[in-house]
Amino acid sequence: MEIIVKKGDIELKIGADNFIECKQTYDGLSFALKHGLEYYLTDPDMQIVTKERIIQTLDKFKNAKKVTVDLFNRANPIRVEFE
Repeated sequence: MEIIVKKGDIELKIGADNFIECKQTYDGLSFALKHGLEYYLTDPDMQIVTKERIIQTLDKFKNAKKVTVDLFNRANPIRVEFE
């Protein structure tokens, strides 16, 4: 699985081997990666429901080919692709 986190023209590509978990923070999301790396995303306008949807999708669809988190798409911020 490949995880892509997009915000504007910035894309962070994370291989499933390097992804540990995604957690909700009071002002955004935190993506924990191997080797002690952490990608901390601040977005104080992001709704709690949106954060929970992103976290649940990343937890449930481990067998997906690609999961894209598009943080500029407020209506549908997450897309899952299967083989």
